[in-house]
Amino acid sequence: MTVVQELDKTLFEGYVKPKASVATSIVRRGILDSDMDWYETPQPTGLFLRCPFYRVTLIILAEIRPYMYETLMFLVGVHAQVSSAAAPLLDRILNALVEDLAQEALRCFRQVKRFGMGGMLRVRISVTFISLSTYLFLPAVSIA
Repeated sequence: MTVVQELDKTLFEGYVKPKASVATSIVRRGILDSDMDWYETPQPTGLFLRCPFYRVTLIILAEIRPYMYETLMFLVGVHAQVSSAAAPLLDRILNALVEDLAQEALRCFRQVKRFGMGGMLRVRISVTFISLSTYLFLPAVSIA
């Protein structure tokens, strides 16, 4: 590895790791929230909508849990910051963050003891929401 590559890696990780830590803690708090009973939660209700940007005919947009909005807003903030300071690094940084988010969500959902039908549907809605949201600017890495 050349000196330039090592410096690039060090600087990249120095920026991404703290951002990933914040983003994954938002997801962790939301999924493992002690007030959320993934087994007893009722099935979500909502609106069906056609989505032209994704290979899904219909999606459910209803009762998105607040941590998903918080995660999305955090990603939007990073997008704005990187766009204004280092636009060529935007895809690389957001790809790394979305990947870390997907891995953390999977780790957290695996810690949930059991899911009822309502809980499973809420997971699907959350994953679809963040997937569709990130697909608009990161089609190669969106959580599917």
